[in-house]
Amino acid sequence: MGILKSVLSENDFDSRVYQIIKEIIGESNFQELRDFLYFYKITAEVDNDLLKIKQFSHKKRKWIEIALFNLKTKKLEKSIDRNEFLKLLQEENAYILNSTENELKRVANIILALLSLIIGAVVSLLVINVIK
Repeated sequence: MGILKSVLSENDFDSRVYQIIKEIIGESNFQELRDFLYFYKITAEVDNDLLKIKQFSHKKRKWIEIALFNLKTKKLEKSIDRNEFLKLLQEENAYILNSTENELKRVANIILALLSLIIGAVVSLLVINVIK
């Protein structure tokens, strides 16, 4: 069972990606941005023993390479500049918050429209009952 656990943990790319991001931006910044991590569009692919991590930037509308991690040596070979990456994450956070706000407004408008429809139907039923 220990061997299987070891094999699975070695190939757990999700946690590996988060560890690499934590390594790039630092522990304190990682804890601050932790709530947003699941909303970022991050992809990772393995090519010739290199784990390539990319993130989609909604502002630039393209995939940006974040890091190259060598799976054999378990070392980070190349990574984006820390300040540039933090700026990218802040832009993505602003985009996520803006999208959330717009979605909440849209849902609120739908709920108000449904309530208006229900109230209108009730009023029309009352008017029809009063006329009869």
